[in-house]
Amino acid sequence: MTIAIDSNKIVYAAVGTLELGGTDLGPTTEDGVTIRSDQTYQKFYVDQQKTPVKNTLTERSYMIETTLAHSHIANLHKALNLGASALSVSSLTLDDSEAALATLKVIVPTTYSGSRTYLFDSVRVVSNLQITHKKKDNPALLPVTFEALYSTTSSRNGIVGDA
Repeated sequence: MTIAIDSNKIVYAAVGTLELGGTDLGPTTEDGVTIRSDQTYQKFYVDQQKTPVKNTLTERSYMIETTLAHSHIANLHKALNLGASALSVSSLTLDDSEAALATLKVIVPTTYSGSRTYLFDSVRVVSNLQITHKKKDNPALLPVTFEALYSTTSSRNGIVGDA
């Protein structure tokens, strides 16, 4: 799994290393990436029927979940959704800053077409973070959940395609 992150983009790919502006962030865990679509419908009934006669989509959201295998400062910075001013070379200031929205690209392997690419135009980290520090040989992992938001610039949430 590869992740490359700069000030405007967070990029995930199926095999490789994680990079932040050319800096290695390390891999995700073997669980890979989960992309979930949640949908809510409003049901409409009439007096004569006990079952709905119509339903209308009222909400849709896309959640992207992964676990970063390395809990170093750069990954912790992303997982806590802190702004750029909170990160220095070797420390993280736990301030009230918030990371800017970013583009998220997810590339996953498929058995039939080589790979599938998901491009989300605007995402934000929405997960709560719990880190358990254990023995040195059992490193802490960083679970991260992104929510894809509607982009007014592109008039969409994102795009999916096979390579």
